[in-house]
Amino acid sequence: DGGVVCLASLRHRHSTEKHRKQKHCMAQQEHPLALTQERKMEDQTHEHGYAHSHPHEHRCCEHAPHGEHHPHDGPLCPCEHHTNPKEIPFGPGMYLHPHPAWAAIQEQLATLPEFVVACETKDTDLFGAPIFPGWRFEATIRAPEGSLYARGDPVYSIEIALAEHFPRVAPRIRFQTLVVHSQISEIGLLENGIFVWDAHRNHFLDCLRFCHALLGEPARNMLEGQLPTDSELEQQWQEHDPACTCDMVPCSFADYLAASPAQRTEYLQLIRRRLVEPDPMAFARGATLQAGLNECMRDWAQQTQQPALYAGEWQHGWLAPSFVQAWVGGSKAHFDAIVHEDAPGVFSFDMFTPEFCHELTDEVLRYEASPLPKRRPNSMNNYGLILNEIGMLDTFTSFLTKFMQPLARHYFPTISGGEPLDTHHSFVVQYEESMDRALDMHSDDSELTLNINICDEFQGSGLLFCGMHGAANRRRPMLEYAHRLGRAVMHAGLHRHGAEQLTSGRRLNVIVWGRSSLFREKHGDIYARSQPTHGEADPDLRCVSRTHDPDFAFWAAKSG
Repeated sequence: DGGVVCLASLRHRHSTEKHRKQKHCMAQQEHPLALTQERKMEDQTHEHGYAHSHPHEHRCCEHAPHGEHHPHDGPLCPCEHHTNPKEIPFGPGMYLHPHPAWAAIQEQLATLPEFVVACETKDTDLFGAPIFPGWRFEATIRAPEGSLYARGDPVYSIEIALAEHFPRVAPRIRFQTLVVHSQISEIGLLENGIFVWDAHRNHFLDCLRFCHALLGEPARNMLEGQLPTDSELEQQWQEHDPACTCDMVPCSFADYLAASPAQRTEYLQLIRRRLVEPDPMAFARGATLQAGLNECMRDWAQQTQQPALYAGEWQHGWLAPSFVQAWVGGSKAHFDAIVHEDAPGVFSFDMFTPEFCHELTDEVLRYEASPLPKRRPNSMNNYGLILNEIGMLDTFTSFLTKFMQPLARHYFPTISGGEPLDTHHSFVVQYEESMDRALDMHSDDSELTLNINICDEFQGSGLLFCGMHGAANRRRPMLEYAHRLGRAVMHAGLHRHGAEQLTSGRRLNVIVWGRSSLFREKHGDIYARSQPTHGEADPDLRCVSRTHDPDFAFWAAKSG
């Protein structure tokens, strides 16, 4: 669970599971550039007396007495000197009219660059509610000719969201397509500092031009003026894991301390250059992997016997009739009729039809039997399949927005700070006697997890739930859940759980990790947000993680 990180995502704000597994590497600490920006924004908030947290809580020192709402609807102060570069372009009351810049943008969209396949305004917000045009856009672009990102002839989907004060405030850009790129996070956000918006020079289509160029070569980080101080770099370097293989640090911290003052200065300047300059090797690795994924999805699309799974729209016929009835009703009362709370924070309900479970199982096993490449779902499962990477990303995005989002709103209303789930990691895990038979205690890199059994030809393999990550009862058992065909179990990503031993047969489960890019953009990594454990009682060994808990050996020996 949790874990600390490396000094190269000093380049990245958004940690991934892979990053968290690599302890103390300076390259993967939260970016000091981003931290500096956030500190400045916090200072600005205190200095000028206006709030960024809610669009209706604008308090400006010059325009409204303290404690009164300003009539301006939005988090940006109307004073010219109160500029908030972090304005989040979503919030109540911001979609009640066409965007002020909509007419100008329409003129730009009349003549699209040749690499743009399509660009149109969206008619719903991230919760699916109708909105006026000009606030949200979805564009599809092609990568530059000759780039590895163009291999397999893919198109890349990009979401562009505008704050009310665009173009004075930068647009928010997120890749919706799966992109493996050294400067694009796992949830599709650009590395902090590579796209710097100039309100006097840039216009809407520059967002697409930048994304197109980024698929051809890495971008230089433009936040040179906000690089970390010497003392900040030294602190990060001291915590850097000596076994880390990244290229961020030129020598060990002990050798740095033994160096002359002039040599120390040279070392620190070298690290700063590496933070600003793009890493061509990391870019090449991501582009090569993306090229393979694109070709794999293209080839499998020609072989699959279930083309509807790749059509990009979730079909109601795949869902249990009781779930469809609750979903059509829409209210929590309708869902309460089918949702059972098995333990605090753990809910289950029928979700997939048996027929769909068999179809999806057959599709997964056919792909497994093919010669096409396969990446496993995470660092813990040795068997299984990432559905997003074989062409089902859009279909499961439809599932997330249509069906997971209402569940999150009703049963976990605060889990993502009220922000929508807009991105996901969807995969299948597979347990057999000759494969994985159990899974160590862990928590997920998600805001909300949905886990649905699609093959129930097994014995054993219960799902053991313990407490929440960071809670005093995190290593005490709460529930052993028994999987049933087509039935979903839903829980917070930070709820610790593990798969008990499978004694016979085969079990396959679809797992969807629902994530909120807006929530993560505001608050960072889920493990950084969880609180440390205080006053923990002696744990139950079944709830102690051999992989993640450093005191596992102690408790294992104590329990005999």
